[in-house]
Amino acid sequence: MKTFILALFIIASCSTTNKGLNSSNMNDNNENNTIAQNTTNYEIISEGPISGVNDAQIRVVKEKEGLKEIYEYLNENRSPSLLMPNIDFDEDIIVALFMGEKNYGGFKISVDHIEENAKEIIIHVKETAPSGKFATMVITQPYCIFKIKQTAKEIVFKKVN
Repeated sequence: MKTFILALFIIASCSTTNKGLNSSNMNDNNENNTIAQNTTNYEIISEGPISGVNDAQIRVVKEKEGLKEIYEYLNENRSPSLLMPNIDFDEDIIVALFMGEKNYGGFKISVDHIEENAKEIIIHVKETAPSGKFATMVITQPYCIFKIKQTAKEIVFKKVN
């Protein structure tokens, strides 16, 4: 019985706390930890290694027909097909990032972050290449599709290194 109580005490005293992110535990010297003051929220709709789009491109979609065309590419050689999301284009805009055709796996395209100022929405796009010596020998077309709130501001894209 004493052993059980001692073990319970040891387990309880080893619990951890989550400090979360705040200014006291962020490294000000690391530029990767900086967060823009006017950031814009986004929601990933779909992402993956096979899009069916061979050329690198970015599409801003403001109507259902444009989204339908993208999903036709995505589902051309896919079974089961991806379901096209129901988007209210009065409220949201779809942005589709296509990295183009790559000769091997491990590539990825994604949103690093989105900033907003008085005139524009700035979407920072990150392209990742495979690390290490080995990658799958398969043709890929990485993509990322996400939505942002409808805006009349100009949408600008910047590549993150």
